[in-house]
Amino acid sequence: MMKAAITTLLLLAATSAFAQPVVNEATVSTDAAIQVATGALAACRQDGQKVTVSVVDHAGREKIRLRDDGASPHSEVHAFPRRTPRSPTR
Repeated sequence: MMKAAITTLLLLAATSAFAQPVVNEATVSTDAAIQVATGALAACRQDGQKVTVSVVDHAGREKIRLRDDGASPHSEVHAFPRRTPRSPTR
């Protein structure tokens, strides 16, 4: 009985020692990306600028891109999420 209890405790300790923590990262939703992109496009239109707006997620992957009518290929405006302590500098 004592041997079984010790074995169980050792197995539980070993399992918890090798358990991987779960990491949850917040990312921009599609609806939020659309709102940010349309807001940036509207602000640029008020200034008389024809631009292309890109919104990227926390990993730098493009979530959405809007190109205004008449925008040149070199007119991109990028909307990046705020920096976190874990994110690398660019």
